[in-house]
Amino acid sequence: MSEQNIKEAFRLYDLAIEHTNKKTYDEALSNFQAALDLIPEQEVQARAMVLANIGLASVQLEKYEEASKAFSRSAELFKESGDILSLAEQLGNIGSVYRDIGDMDEALSYYFKALEFFEQENRIEGISFQYSNIGYAYSRKGKVIEAQDYFEKAAKLFDELGDKRKADMCRQNIKSLENHRKGMS
Repeated sequence: MSEQNIKEAFRLYDLAIEHTNKKTYDEALSNFQAALDLIPEQEVQARAMVLANIGLASVQLEKYEEASKAFSRSAELFKESGDILSLAEQLGNIGSVYRDIGDMDEALSYYFKALEFFEQENRIEGISFQYSNIGYAYSRKGKVIEAQDYFEKAAKLFDELGDKRKADMCRQNIKSLENHRKGMS
């Protein structure tokens, strides 16, 4: 890869990030793709990172099939590079794509895969996010007890991390589920 191509790839990536921050996702997606086209195949980590961003921009545009493909390819590359935490993040992202399209069983499958890697690496923040994701997916499936259990686990970990806002959101979800259960009895 020539020095000129490297500079151009970085320029396009930075431009894509600017568009992401401005919420102009079509432009972001276009620039991420152009940057990816300039990055050689052997630059596995860089390609994985750009693909992850392509997935995120695609989700914002509700292009879920493209998002899923980008996250999946990114996960493969992060696995190849040995970056387990980034692999876990991409698995969680794939789960969220399935959640967004309403397939809670697939969402749960990916959230549990992501959780396994975060637990293996003892990454409390990743674990807490997956607990919350799992709680949400269970609540969408109508599995109130399971949902409450995972929201409680997530709230506890968010408290440990000092993230009061996320812990409070989990508690609000628990309260909503309790109110739902009371209304059913």
